[in-house]
Amino acid sequence: MKKNKIIAFIPARSGSKRISNKNIKLINSRPLVYWTIYKVLKSKQFDKIIFSSDSKKYYNIVIKYLKKDRLNYQNLIFDKRDIKHSAAGSKIFDYIKFDLIKKFSFDKSVLLVQLLPTCPLRSIKTIKKAINFSITKKRN
Repeated sequence: MKKNKIIAFIPARSGSKRISNKNIKLINSRPLVYWTIYKVLKSKQFDKIIFSSDSKKYYNIVIKYLKKDRLNYQNLIFDKRDIKHSAAGSKIFDYIKFDLIKKFSFDKSVLLVQLLPTCPLRSIKTIKKAINFSITKKRN
């Protein structure tokens, strides 16, 4: 049986209404979004990690901390979202369904795992269990 390609999708737009720049606010001396990427890297479950944002600044901040911590981020790629898909009323699901899948030419065998930066306390074990569940139940 062919192994599914497993892709992490981490959306982090810059325009938060309630907490300005929340995705790069420091939590335990690292940006909030860093902790999601850190767990994804440490899980060693993903063939590719897509960091999706309307802000190149956010990506550069993440890279700075990954370098500082000497983490291997070679499979992390930046997906620059346009204004249409990063506005306050836009739905990330619509972006995934109508643009991301086409942009990266994902086929049906790809397991796309969305991990929100606002859940930094998820464990590596939880990530692995979710992937295993999805694969065994054949649900993406």
